[in-house]
Amino acid sequence: MIVELMDDIPLDVVWTPWSQSELAGAPIPPQEIVRLSNQVWGMRDGSGNLLLLAGVFKPSLIGTMAELWLLIAEDFNMYRHAREVRNLFKCAQEIYPVLQVKVKEQFLTGLKFAKHFGFREVGDMTVDNQRFVVLECHLEH
Repeated sequence: MIVELMDDIPLDVVWTPWSQSELAGAPIPPQEIVRLSNQVWGMRDGSGNLLLLAGVFKPSLIGTMAELWLLIAEDFNMYRHAREVRNLFKCAQEIYPVLQVKVKEQFLTGLKFAKHFGFREVGDMTVDNQRFVVLECHLEH
């Protein structure tokens, strides 16, 4: 497994339907998502296939937490790649001790995924008439 810093969102990757939907519904183009992110990591398998992109939006000076975003490729397998994802999140938390993620309320798989990796519900919010669950993960010492 290879984890590398990325400077783009490859559009030739076959993303999961949910990730495709997120990209298509984003209010900004993919390159702007990368530009607004402090860091973007790509996780590739031994053959070089991109399995997952994880990025962190820049926290603000007034205390907004680092917000994690993910795009998952069709080749990603939760059971085979869980350890690497956990390690990736730990690396991110060395830089950002508290990570926050927002998951659409009806996206039960996404909620389960976040909780599996230690994120806990801290609230909810509505954006453009869509309900989101807000989850946080705190660095364990």
